[in-house]
Amino acid sequence: MHLDRRLAGWGVFLVLLGAIPLLVRQGVLTTDMVARAWTLWPVLLIAAGVGLLLRRTPFEFLGGLLAAATLGILGGALLAGGIAPFGACGGDRTGTAFPVRQGDLGGSPTVELTQNCGDLTVGTAPGSTWRVEGQGSDSPPAVDAAADHLRVTSGERVGIDFLRSSERWTITLPSTPRLDLAAQVNAGTGRFDLADANLGQVRVTVNAGTLMLDLSHVASIGGLELHLNAVGDPRILLPNTSLTGSIDANAAGNIRLCPPAGAGLSLTANDNLTATNNYAERGLTQVGGAWQTRGYDAAAVRIQLVTHANAGGFNLEQEGSCGG
Repeated sequence: MHLDRRLAGWGVFLVLLGAIPLLVRQGVLTTDMVARAWTLWPVLLIAAGVGLLLRRTPFEFLGGLLAAATLGILGGALLAGGIAPFGACGGDRTGTAFPVRQGDLGGSPTVELTQNCGDLTVGTAPGSTWRVEGQGSDSPPAVDAAADHLRVTSGERVGIDFLRSSERWTITLPSTPRLDLAAQVNAGTGRFDLADANLGQVRVTVNAGTLMLDLSHVASIGGLELHLNAVGDPRILLPNTSLTGSIDANAAGNIRLCPPAGAGLSLTANDNLTATNNYAERGLTQVGGAWQTRGYDAAAVRIQLVTHANAGGFNLEQEGSCGG
């Protein structure tokens, strides 16, 4: 047998990329174990050094194999839901508190939140008043607000991300006005507890991070659109009110869907070799192109979602197993 050294690195990478999530699913590894995989990043530097030392020798390919193995472990750990390698950027360094901003919203306002490298916590409070507070390293978030809108975006970041403190925002939204919410979290953690909120369209995008979205106690919601890219162990608590929406996931690990008790579910899944779901194991049956719970048409609360994944899976949790 002849080993093609040009393809050996890809082979090692793909084997480990698939093996780590499989071992987690089989119980051989735990998510706590793979969560420590990020500590292997110095091996990438070692691999580069090995490649240079062995350059123009028959063993030059070993540096590439070492790098491929490390990247495979890191990628496999991410797909298994054990890590979010770029979350919080600056680690545990505490930044400087920025001045609290607040104001009022009325009518049918829009809220847009964009955070880069940090920890975003969004909650609600009775009334019409919003509030933005937290910590940052370089500059406070830019806040643009009026009665009909609120926009909060990360300030300009200067220098190398991992050498600075991360941003930590706590944003309180009012529950009285019916608002459209659009949020984007890049390389960070997003936690949304939207109890009692009156929501129109909700659009959330997370790139290289983690997400906990709790819609279980919203007062109303018009629609849901989620885009999850390289997200570790996202958890979505679905509302106890009828909903139509979509979830698009790429390399998003194990996406936990948590339905309310008694809700009728209609979940459309894409036919993709890299996508998995447990809808059949949870007792759903295929009706047309969707997986549905028994008695869906007669249910008081009906949740209809298009669930599309590439290199990821949807896990429908048992009622009441997600907390919230």
